[in-house]
This record gives sequence, structure tokens and C-alpha cells, in this order.
Amino acid sequence: MNDLIPIVENRFRTYAENTDAEGIEASRAHRAIGGFSMGAVTTWYAFDEALNAFQYFMPVSGDCWSLGRFAGMNRPDDTAVYLAERVKQSSYAGTDFYIWAVSGTQDSAYSEIWLQIEGMARLSDVLNTTNLTFHQKARARHKFRFIPEYLYNALQFFFPKDNE
Repeated sequence: MNDLIPIVENRFRTYAENTDAEGIEASRAHRAIGGFSMGAVTTWYAFDEALNAFQYFMPVSGDCWSLGRFAGMNRPDDTAVYLAERVKQSSYAGTDFYIWAVSGTQDSAYSEIWLQIEGMARLSDVLNTTNLTFHQKARARHKFRFIPEYLYNALQFFFPKDNE
């Protein structure tokens, strides 16, 4: 938020009118973050700490470590409550964010993310199908080659074609 977003958004044409904290927050509806494996862990950290900078999140095959290493898998309910509280503390409760989580059914990290998503889904007053979905690809493993398909599908949810 302090380095990369300002560099990119100052150099290229984006929706940010300026790259101070207010400008980054004002343009968050045009910004997504996602990552695979440890990148998914980073995506969860962004959800935890930078909900004001991103509206869309795509964690791929990785859980949230905000409460410790593999906490999303080992402490899914605690992690879910923690993330729900972070949402409640923000001004983005409701449908002003979207998590498009994904993993392959044969992925070594499948249970890590799936257990956490199950815990999150139990908190439907904060996390529900309007802002949280889980997708899976049958027989897909923990391999980069599946990422283009995941990304292709997620981006259509994040930034749908304008019908005009």
C-alpha cells in the first residue's frame, strides 16, 4: 500500500485519482489481490490488514496465518471469527468486498483453505455467498499450471464486462 500501489498507479492509467491513502481507498473497487500457496497467505494478510485498499481477494490453495502458521487449517473457527471481527471493525461490512477462494481437490493445501472457508461460512451474518465463495477443480494438484484458469474465472466475478 505504501510502495507498490503508488508506483504502479502513478505510472499507469488507473482509477486512482491520486495515490495518497484517501485516493487508494477511494479506488479500492477497481483493485484485486490474489496469490497461490504462500501468495494466498499474503492475500489473507491483505484482507486482514488492507481491506481499505482492495475490494476483491483471490486466495488460491492457502489459509490465513494471522493467528499463527496454518491457523486457518488448525484453528478454522478462531480464524473465521478473527476475520469476521476485522470486517465488522471496518467500514466494509456487508457486500463491499468479495473473496473468491479456490483450490484443486488433489491439492496438498486443499484442506488448509477448505477448513477455513467452512469456518467462515458458519458466520453467515458477516461472511456469506454475497461476499465469499469457494471454488474447486476436480483432481487439480498444487501446481502453477491451474492458476490461469482460476484467474480467468475469478476476474469475471471481480470485474464483469460492462453491458453498455
